[in-house]
Amino acid sequence: MLSFFILLQSATGLEFLRIGVGGRAVSLGNAYCALADDPYGIYYNPSGIGSIESLYFSSFYGRWFLDTDLGSIAGAIPIGNKGVVGFGIRGLYTDRIERRSEDDPWNYDYYSSHFLNLTMAYALRKGNFGFGVGIGGIYGRIESVAGKSVSMDAGLGYYTRFFNFGVSISNLGTKFLNAGLPTTIRSGLCIEPFRKLRLSFDIVKPLEYGFTYNLGVEFVPLDILRLRMGYNNDLYSESMIKKISAGVGLKAGNILVDYSASPSGIFGLTHYLSLSFNIPKREKGREKYLVTNEKMMSETYLNQGIDYYNQGKLEEALNAWDLALIWEPDNQKALKWIERTQKNIKNGRIKTFLNDGIKEFNNGNNLEAIYNFEKVLKMDSTLTKVKTWIEKVKIRMEKGVPENKREKIELGISRFRDGKYSEAIKIWEEVLKVEPTDKKVLGYLSRAKEKINEEIGNALKSSDNYVSQGNLKSALSLVSWVLNKYPVNEKLKKQKTFVLQKIEDRISKLISEGRKFFNEGENLKAEKKFQEVLECDNRNSQALIYLERLKEKTERGREKGAKRYYLLGVEAYTKYNFQLAIDYWERVLQIAPSYPNVKKNIERAKFKLEKLYE
Repeated sequence: MLSFFILLQSATGLEFLRIGVGGRAVSLGNAYCALADDPYGIYYNPSGIGSIESLYFSSFYGRWFLDTDLGSIAGAIPIGNKGVVGFGIRGLYTDRIERRSEDDPWNYDYYSSHFLNLTMAYALRKGNFGFGVGIGGIYGRIESVAGKSVSMDAGLGYYTRFFNFGVSISNLGTKFLNAGLPTTIRSGLCIEPFRKLRLSFDIVKPLEYGFTYNLGVEFVPLDILRLRMGYNNDLYSESMIKKISAGVGLKAGNILVDYSASPSGIFGLTHYLSLSFNIPKREKGREKYLVTNEKMMSETYLNQGIDYYNQGKLEEALNAWDLALIWEPDNQKALKWIERTQKNIKNGRIKTFLNDGIKEFNNGNNLEAIYNFEKVLKMDSTLTKVKTWIEKVKIRMEKGVPENKREKIELGISRFRDGKYSEAIKIWEEVLKVEPTDKKVLGYLSRAKEKINEEIGNALKSSDNYVSQGNLKSALSLVSWVLNKYPVNEKLKKQKTFVLQKIEDRISKLISEGRKFFNEGENLKAEKKFQEVLECDNRNSQALIYLERLKEKTERGREKGAKRYYLLGVEAYTKYNFQLAIDYWERVLQIAPSYPNVKKNIERAKFKLEKLYE
């Protein structure tokens, strides 16, 4: 009768509902259950399945003591961007429950018992948060006595790159065979100090008795291999060793096999096996063109960006993820990382400008204070405390200023805040014509001139850096943009002349080399040289003529030509030559109007072109 006592305790209800399901969960000592991101999450915390992006199915089997079998089938079905539906059925069967009578205890026979639990769940992931609910039906029979019940589960989770947290409550339902279901509150924390290492800790609180905990560690040395170990404090044993489980996962393509060996208290070691597979989404219209190499490139840039993020290099991370999207515009992971990082950068900038504004205010530098506060408002116009600071600055700046001068001074301040320093200077100089000794206006004028010198100095420095990197087009664009603001500045004029000469020399050299290759019949090399000319001047007539002649000579099929121009567009984009990238991709559409990625890439390049020096 000992096995019967474990399967159905009158105090705690159906204990089989607390048995670990899934080779992975069992090998981790029933840790990571509060965050389970496979179909078996529906039994622990239904919010976990919200991260599943494609059809996912799994089956599980374990054989226990006294011919007791435990099994489960579970699956998850994403429904577009509207969430994930999960389903599962698990059951336990034994036919070795002894029946004895008090009158004749030496004569006995056996009878069977079985339990079934059918569960449906729905989960939704919004940003870093996940939410899930589930409902299940329970049916069981012990010899000739049968019963049924309905239960409900609910949970939520918070997910980041470095740690995940989840909490759930399960088995809320009616009584079953005169016993309460084992209603359980579970919370879990998972830390990922490295991309291949996951440390998990679950705290479990059945309502009927005290807390227990589970620990697990998972290491992925290779993409095909997962090594796991866990500690399940819930197991009855005086030996700590007998509470340790272990397992291994093997992945081949879309198939994953998980094996675990777990102690079962006084009944010794038990073996479990689960088989899982997922069915990736079919991408209509993309199979013909989107080759494995392009997905691999996108994944490479995605991981490069994550590495930069971990090093605190947020701008470099954004650039890497931007390139990941050029190779695969629908890369959801890259999009999520960009959204998260841009939010972090924005919050950091808001904090910096706000602190700088307060510091300048306390130091009496009103113009700098209001400049920083306005920067904050441009990033987040809802921050009322910043508006309060601006009012404080304005009150202090207006103090002692006569009405006849206040309007012009404020107009100059407005131009200063917008970065239009030259206009601000002209306005304040008009004020000084009336009262040349106004110290406040003289201070504003001095600071505006300092800002102009800072802007010009930064532009010259950045331009020199572009030249040293060979990025002459960006050097010219930057100098031209700043020179348009300050057209009489001699240093900017000289720098523009210097960059133009560098570009002219480079174009002359490239055209000479391109002609040489063209005359020698080295068509691909010639094409490369003339393309480099377009990177410096995308309207260069000589290069365009030669490229058109090369197109007639070397085009070998429409698809091959489209592919070549597509890759040239990617190359131009990586060099920040967005206009040239757009030109290449528009040529791709002329050859193959349905070529994948191109239209989205053109939109992205146009957006970057508009924002380049905004």
